[in-house]
Amino acid sequence: MASGIFKNAKVSGAATSVATLYTVPSGKYSTVHSIFVTNRYNLEDLYVNILINDGSNDFYISYLLPVPANLGAVIERPINLNDGETLRVQSSRASSIDIIANVLEFTP
Repeated sequence: MASGIFKNAKVSGAATSVATLYTVPSGKYSTVHSIFVTNRYNLEDLYVNILINDGSNDFYISYLLPVPANLGAVIERPINLNDGETLRVQSSRASSIDIIANVLEFTP
């Protein structure tokens, strides 16, 4: 029987280059329950890309998702990740967007 533990993967001030938010550890699998994105830059709306990498290809969950100034966006759909896959993020402005992913990590 698999056992699971909830984790929060976090990045403060996401970069304009693609960065890894969470990697599924070897021998495990995970379900991302929700992703919270907050725009801390109060002068303009920003955009965020969220994607999954399977080791060789990127698959976008969101592409240029608008995040209003001083507000946030939420993705509340389960996303299943397999051993070694990564959840990656990219912001349209450096040091202005915080991202938290709620992950349930399973050990078979």
